[in-house]
Amino acid sequence: MIAAGVIEIVGGALLLAGRRVRAAALGLGATMAVAVYSSGILEGDVVPSLTLAPLLLAACAYLLVSPAAAERTRPDPGRSAPHG
Repeated sequence: MIAAGVIEIVGGALLLAGRRVRAAALGLGATMAVAVYSSGILEGDVVPSLTLAPLLLAACAYLLVSPAAAERTRPDPGRSAPHG
């Protein structure tokens, strides 16, 4: 349970910052897939889950294949490495 919370907080922060979008979406998507399975399918629901988890899983899947997400994972060409 704690691991899921850490993944959600860190993944959400990365998405908000636009950093490592695909990696964050992969971690969050895996967490949502487990949520759909454990709280929906294992409970015997005909519809896997009526919570927000299926929608979030779909959003993460979109981010994994989206060209826009690929652009956000590349280094910003306008930023230079720190000198020091």
